[in-house]
Amino acid sequence: MRVLFDIKTTQKFVGGASEYIRKVFYTLLDYSKDQNKQITIVGLVDSSINNFAYLDLSPKSLLEKGVEVVDLADASLEKIVKEKQIDRIFIGCGQAWKSLDLNTVKCPIICVIHDLWSEEFHSNHLMEFLLLNNYSNLKYNLHRLKQMFQKESAEEGVREMMRCLSSNPCARIITVSNYSKTSIKYNYGFPEDRISVLYAPKRISKIENVINNPDLNDLLVEGKKFYLMVSTDRITKNADKAIRAFKKFIEHTGNDAFLVTVGYKKKKLFAQQIILPYLSESDLAYAMEGCYAFVYPSIIEGFGYPPVEAMAAGKPILCSNVTSIPEITGDASIQFSPFYESDIFKALTSLNDDNYLHYQEASRERFKIVNKRQEEDLCKLVELLTND
Repeated sequence: MRVLFDIKTTQKFVGGASEYIRKVFYTLLDYSKDQNKQITIVGLVDSSINNFAYLDLSPKSLLEKGVEVVDLADASLEKIVKEKQIDRIFIGCGQAWKSLDLNTVKCPIICVIHDLWSEEFHSNHLMEFLLLNNYSNLKYNLHRLKQMFQKESAEEGVREMMRCLSSNPCARIITVSNYSKTSIKYNYGFPEDRISVLYAPKRISKIENVINNPDLNDLLVEGKKFYLMVSTDRITKNADKAIRAFKKFIEHTGNDAFLVTVGYKKKKLFAQQIILPYLSESDLAYAMEGCYAFVYPSIIEGFGYPPVEAMAAGKPILCSNVTSIPEITGDASIQFSPFYESDIFKALTSLNDDNYLHYQEASRERFKIVNKRQEEDLCKLVELLTND
């Protein structure tokens, strides 16, 4: 079995889809080392992108691992499949492949669709909501507004990709939550018997013995009580509403807790807001371990790694009640509508010393359930990629 494996998606930047692909790659690589399996991985890169966000997935590193490498800049996908005698193609993020012609590819395709971000934003007018809600950064929001008016062409690219997958009877879609499966069915009517829900696997992480960010180190050494929010510069994470709600929470209750906003690019809104830059994966793990609770007001997630990692750390979670987030966090979380600051405020006031241990334990127990499924579903994915 010769598997053409999507590396190109990981080239541009570090993110959820890239972390997913990286975990699947190393699992498949370990699987291929079993001499009885007769699995050959062919890594597909695109040198025209001229970047490798993960050095361990660069062509040089792949070759050192015994992985064949082919360059999409040198040949068409159809030609690569024929010349390399590819039996199966793994696409780690379908949207990153929407510009490639899959019509001429006849071999089976396993394509992962994490979510339908563009389609959901368009049909539910979410971009307009976010632009109006984040009025303090007008120049950036006008840029996003321009992008919004251009998204029809992007959606057409996804539609073409879905048509290609639908017309190939050997193509299967893997998605990472029941929410995303429903979104795919609703938006494209893709055959349900060719969609599998397999939870995103646990990310590869390396925890160092030291904390590199001095401000985080001081925060933890001083033992300050803090709530944690991550990726707060990303408009879909809906940080501003939660920050405003937290300000009211402090004012109305006199709570002495801090709100740590990782990645926030604006001026802090109140004295007890602490802004940290993006942290290394190791420092982020220390922040998770040290926080009092984790706050996640995101308005759209295909799966959502951060709440799972908060559950792994045994932290109470206050999170949105939309898309995949309730499915993943279950009854371990205090949920709120991300569209109403008063509801976020209500959630913040709902966590207290009387129920804190309950939500800690609920997080730990929920993580056991989710992590068990992650491990089982990763095995199922490898089987789909390698079985004749």
